[in-house]
Amino acid sequence: MEQKRKKLIIDKKFQGSFIGISLVFAITAIILNYLAMWFVFKSGVMFKTPLHQLTEAGDDIQWMLHIYFLINIIMFIIFMLWAGIVMTNQVAGPLYRLKNHMSEIMETSDIRPFVERKGDLYFRPLLHTYNEFLEWIKNKS
Repeated sequence: MEQKRKKLIIDKKFQGSFIGISLVFAITAIILNYLAMWFVFKSGVMFKTPLHQLTEAGDDIQWMLHIYFLINIIMFIIFMLWAGIVMTNQVAGPLYRLKNHMSEIMETSDIRPFVERKGDLYFRPLLHTYNEFLEWIKNKS
């Protein structure tokens, strides 16, 4: 029986710290990218003339680049948040379910195999070994 995921945020502490670290790296990359772009246009490397000396067309280009960069920042942060939630969910979800399964066995003494979901890709070898361990315990008792 396959179980569906019900929540995106399962372990706030784990997922929050992982997503936070990812966002710090992403924002650092964005700032470094912006500084590099600013240097290229301010120094005139791209046009052989500093951007502020290109008259009004240079100002328009610079303004458009700021808008373009702002849109990229927003899209990048949204993507990083989404990717962080999805990736941490694929780790925190199976761990949460495994912990609950162990607690259930301790409370009820009913040893049943752990049912994995289609999305539990990273934990298949562990879950397979866990089910073998449960079978071994069941045969011992």
